[in-house]
Amino acid sequence: MKSNKRPLKNAVRKRIATSTAKFLSWQLKSYGKTRIRIYEGSYHSHKRRAFPNIGIIFQGPILSSKDIEFLSKSIESALQIVPIENIVVSTWNSTQIEAIRRQLPCEVIVNQDNESLGNHERQLISTSSAIEKLKLNGRVEFMVKMRVDQRFDFEPLFANCLTLLATFGKKRVVFASNNSFKYRPFGLSDMFTFANRESSEIFWHCKPNEVYNLRNLQINEKFAPWHSTENTFWTESFLNIRFASYCGFEFGPSVWDDSLRYMGQHTVLIDSDYFGHDWTKLPSVFVGSTEKMLFNRHRPELLQEWNFNDWWRIMNGDFETQTPKEIF
Repeated sequence: MKSNKRPLKNAVRKRIATSTAKFLSWQLKSYGKTRIRIYEGSYHSHKRRAFPNIGIIFQGPILSSKDIEFLSKSIESALQIVPIENIVVSTWNSTQIEAIRRQLPCEVIVNQDNESLGNHERQLISTSSAIEKLKLNGRVEFMVKMRVDQRFDFEPLFANCLTLLATFGKKRVVFASNNSFKYRPFGLSDMFTFANRESSEIFWHCKPNEVYNLRNLQINEKFAPWHSTENTFWTESFLNIRFASYCGFEFGPSVWDDSLRYMGQHTVLIDSDYFGHDWTKLPSVFVGSTEKMLFNRHRPELLQEWNFNDWWRIMNGDFETQTPKEIF
């Protein structure tokens, strides 16, 4: 009896390619006659257009057996798209390390933590160490950085990310809408990034002994009202401002305008929920510094997140460019 495995897989690929084409033709209907290249297939596909070589970094602390179980299922899902040598887990030393190494099938990097490190430094150190490991592969063309406590429907997600980069510029970085708050300038979420190898290295590179503060980025007093505390920027804002600086972005007199221009020139935003974003922290409300700060100002409406349609309007110059008065 003939196996029906291949027809089923081909049917799934066809559905994904069709849904991708329909989704983007609707979302990008005002983009004119620009040819949109729809990616389909996967690493295991024998179809003509398979995915390019994609490396996946799962980054962050793994503190319990539940964390390991969740991550293990994420890796299992990712293996439908990429080979095992393209997956790296970059975490911190903990009591779970032996269990992590025993239960996860991929490369595991254990970074040494230090109480003096800030969140942005931890992310840069652990992500850059994983990038260096993936570079040894030699064939990785695109890199995904995501948290260990989240997963997506990887195949349609990657198809859309590749399509959007091919359409709007291969040097952009793709971000997800969840936790990308509108009223946190340059605040696109650092939970997920998808970019080509060069842009990934620029965004996440970590120089030894570099002092990670905005003085190094020549950001002046006009950013002061946007601090999350008296002297500290949100990690998301810091990372995006840092990337903008390295890309030669010219900062102007308005933080709000700069943030919108940065989004239009250097980023792409996807809608997390469209791609089945599963984040173990989602049931927890107001868990982060941004949520607490905005909620404590008694303005919960400020917790609005960017979405694809917002990004698209910014790309087309059809978005409010005045600084929102309620922020100040």
